[in-house]
Amino acid sequence: DSARAARDAAAKQLTETQPQLAAQQAATKTLAEALAQANAAAEKLPDDKALADAAADVRQRHEQEQTKLDATKNEIARLEAEAKSTAEKLAAAEAAIATLTARIAELEPSLPKLETDANVARERADSALAALDQADLDIVRRWADETYVAGLKPLSPEQMTMAVLQATGYTNNVRSAAEAELNKKSPLSEADQADAAKLAERAKQLEDELYGKLKGNVGLFVNLFGVGPGQPQTEFFATVDQSLFFANGSQILSWLNPSGNNLTARLTKLEDPAALADELYLSVLTRRPTEAEVTETRDYLASRADDRTGAVRELAWSLITSAEFRFNH
Repeated sequence: DSARAARDAAAKQLTETQPQLAAQQAATKTLAEALAQANAAAEKLPDDKALADAAADVRQRHEQEQTKLDATKNEIARLEAEAKSTAEKLAAAEAAIATLTARIAELEPSLPKLETDANVARERADSALAALDQADLDIVRRWADETYVAGLKPLSPEQMTMAVLQATGYTNNVRSAAEAELNKKSPLSEADQADAAKLAERAKQLEDELYGKLKGNVGLFVNLFGVGPGQPQTEFFATVDQSLFFANGSQILSWLNPSGNNLTARLTKLEDPAALADELYLSVLTRRPTEAEVTETRDYLASRADDRTGAVRELAWSLITSAEFRFNH
């Protein structure tokens, strides 16, 4: 449609210009004849000033009309070229349309079969994907049964408590204090230190003492991460209170402050960002960081050079509040 409109517009403009060309050609011819007569008369009467002035006027008018005529000829030449180009494009477009129309007519009888084949292929692909998903699930379940892997599930409130306390290093500080208290209250003799049974008994005493000091934190996590009575604890859910606890909770913030031999205290002593990232990821996520994670750690520490302790605390906080930390996988 646009090609036809362009062709019609060019043809219309060309048609409208043709009368203008004819009029200019006639005027130019008339002026040329008048100029020839004026020149002939001026040659016979060279002293006649009025005749010479008239000849000059005719010459000027002739030159002006000739200029207009040349411009009109150029415009017509341009319009003719444009019309030709447009006609060629239109012809090419019509030929392409004819080819497509013929191809559509050729393919139209086979469309129902093609649609049927496509539906069958789609159903087979969906079935294959479903079978693949089921196979993956069966493999994961079998490996889980054989303890090769564990299914992805959120930590229970009790697991979350102990994981956070262990990751932040709070457990280590409490263990050291409990051990020092036990050794002061009932020190082991040299003979006891060489007795495996005595050492095992002391280790049990230490674990009991440690649990007694840590269990007060369990209730906080149960209230935040536990479900209602009688409901399974296997489904993941998140609440505003959980987010506020990790963002502003005084317990989390205190556990992340450098103290004794806790996580941030150990990290702030490490000058090498790569070593710091290694210790951070092993302590919190029990894996080594990737190269990208080491780079991110290095860049973040560099951006917070004026408050390195705060930066270390933020890095530890970001991992403890991550999905990877919260899920058992």
